[in-house]
Amino acid sequence: MKYTRSVPSMASSWSETRPREFRHLRPLPCVGTYEPDEDVCVSSVFLGPERMSIKKGINGQIIAKGLVPIPIREDIESGLVAAMKPDDRAEIFKSWSAASITDRDGGFFDNLSPILKWAPKPNARKNIYEYLRLKGSSSSPYHAVLSALDLHASLQITGLLVEVADRPSPYSLSLGGAMLVCRSECAGDWKLSSSRIRLIKDCRASEEARLINCAMDELVGIALATKLPIIISDSLYSSVCVDGFMEKLSQVTVSAPAFSTIQEEQMWRKQTRDQRNQEEGKILTKMTRKADEIPDASSYLYMTVKEKRACLRATGVTTLPRPREGVQAVDALLIPLLDEEVAYEVLRRLAETKGDFQEAAEMEDYESRKPAIARRIKAARDIGDMKTAKKLCDELNSLSVLKFDPTVVDGVEGEWDVEEWYWEQRKRVYGIIAA
Repeated sequence: MKYTRSVPSMASSWSETRPREFRHLRPLPCVGTYEPDEDVCVSSVFLGPERMSIKKGINGQIIAKGLVPIPIREDIESGLVAAMKPDDRAEIFKSWSAASITDRDGGFFDNLSPILKWAPKPNARKNIYEYLRLKGSSSSPYHAVLSALDLHASLQITGLLVEVADRPSPYSLSLGGAMLVCRSECAGDWKLSSSRIRLIKDCRASEEARLINCAMDELVGIALATKLPIIISDSLYSSVCVDGFMEKLSQVTVSAPAFSTIQEEQMWRKQTRDQRNQEEGKILTKMTRKADEIPDASSYLYMTVKEKRACLRATGVTTLPRPREGVQAVDALLIPLLDEEVAYEVLRRLAETKGDFQEAAEMEDYESRKPAIARRIKAARDIGDMKTAKKLCDELNSLSVLKFDPTVVDGVEGEWDVEEWYWEQRKRVYGIIAA
């Protein structure tokens, strides 16, 4: 389930936080409720600081400080409860199912495929799937994931991260989880902590570890199964944490948010309400174009990342690339959704300019850099600068086959042949059958 909540600008005043760059969180071994709005109440699990701060409210209730609520669906709760009680053998045979992991669109299992090429055994994905569906003697679906990764792919999860998945407006955001997965033999080198946050950047080009996107409830389940700390930036934590009432009857439950005074609650509710009204007003006054409504290549190339993400939402895309993944991931998702003529011209210009968006935006439709380069070759030869002339000739020859991949910063691997892409799109649209 995607975690989405409004973010009051005074959120930090409702919970005491100590400033630092990154911090560790841990899941509380209980399920409770979260009431983000007066008319909305959802089942949730909670993340809290490693050192929990507790105080008494005005009516004697126990208030836990600085909790991060994670809303969960009803079908996921049983698996999380099983992970909270791994030594309770009765929980193993209750109603949890691995389908919450294996059958989820855009979840951990879906995103795992790129690193399964490292598995020493064939058919790793199929074998992991079957292992999870059979359940075996695993305490929970999350314990089963750990066993399956190790047994069928020689992989381990060594780090857990909470980050911004999307920020539709200044007043709301979605949280997303990510797991650092590495080869088992390298696990000692890839233990993620608040002091080793550089590993998030290091793993991008590594053949030993990779950061895999996942749902927030999956992250919580794996944290319960591994006892690994969950890493979050302090600025993000301060913007989403709330306080919660803790109550122990037959078991501990949490309800959030909690306030020390009635005035504090009234201020928080009013601020949340005002921000929601502002956001709804902006949506009504500003209509964002859908991808196929972008009229030409220059209009697309001048768009900011924020505008591209808004365009994807307006087009109906529900799962957007994480901000961490960069603008290349946004372009890779959005360009194929453009009108084919516009998409072709965007890719053609970017191929000719080697990915320079500013230069590409300033070009005219179907304008080529070839004549200008040819003139520079002649000028270099006229003054006897054969080294420059040769370099320019190589550049001119490279334009004979236009290749550009918006997902690769240096355009080195996985390039798209622009002309071939365009031809395939024409065949699809007009039903052309090549001889």
